[in-house]
Amino acid sequence: MSKPSKEHWHGAKRVLRYIKGTVNYGLVFEGINAQNINGSTVSWCSKRQPCVTRSTTEAEYVALSHATQEIVWLRRLLNDIGEKQDQPSIMNEDNQGAIELVSNNPRFHNRTKHIDVAYHFVREKVGDKSINVNYCSTDKMLADVMRKSLPRQTFQKFRDMLNVKEILV
Repeated sequence: MSKPSKEHWHGAKRVLRYIKGTVNYGLVFEGINAQNINGSTVSWCSKRQPCVTRSTTEAEYVALSHATQEIVWLRRLLNDIGEKQDQPSIMNEDNQGAIELVSNNPRFHNRTKHIDVAYHFVREKVGDKSINVNYCSTDKMLADVMRKSLPRQTFQKFRDMLNVKEILV
């Protein structure tokens, strides 16, 4: 803020062009029983992790634990309003090392014994069949639309998958 440059000005203009081009877009709830509730996004969060991790595998594992907490809360909420949760919730993960940690694979013990026990919550929920953690290749990872700069075509594909559509007024 104290020394704005041309680069900052171009970045600000780019943001304003994006806003102008998407002002008529919104999250659409279609009222149909689809893969997400009513075919739309329900919950999303991005924040700095509360701990220092030593690898991307560990960082992804910590993120899985936090996502598991959110899923457990949503499953309870749905049960409370009469939407019984008979099937496990699916979590997609693009880090195979994190998936191995979830499966409690003992070959990683020496490299992961320092991870706080609280983050192993995800293992418990996989064990009690509340969630399933599935591999999803990075090029199909829908969450990346919220946290990465993507090529326009990929961004638009992911935006459509989130049910963010142009709303004609």
